[in-house]
Amino acid sequence: MLRDTHIALQRIVDEQLAPFSQGIDDALLERAFNTVRLRRSHRSDVITRFRVISNRLFMNKRGRCIGERHTHFIHGLLTLLETHDTPDVDFIMSMDDNPPCEAADEPLPIGTFGKYDGCSSMLLPCWSMMQQRSLRACPAPNATDSFT
Repeated sequence: MLRDTHIALQRIVDEQLAPFSQGIDDALLERAFNTVRLRRSHRSDVITRFRVISNRLFMNKRGRCIGERHTHFIHGLLTLLETHDTPDVDFIMSMDDNPPCEAADEPLPIGTFGKYDGCSSMLLPCWSMMQQRSLRACPAPNATDSFT
């Protein structure tokens, strides 16, 4: 069962990263973060740029609120950083089930847990798959002060 889950997750990752085979640079991340229009009617629209530098988490958020899903995602990242040496990485996430998608001339590297036709964001494995006991190998972190 666990092996099948990992194979399915790898297939999703490969499909979603295919448009970025030439790589994702800082300029593309900046365009993605600044291009998305947040909808005033959707209080949950939040786009967050996460940066891990020397195993520390930094965030830059556009939007009004941070909901439970966002909090759990941050908690998971902090757990990972507390229990593993993690390479420096820079990525953007939308936590909304109906993410704001921008018609653009290029696919934008924005991770999301749900998307619709015409949305160029990267679909990540659903939240329930990430919560499977067999996939969780890290204990909960003792502190949440490792991001600013």
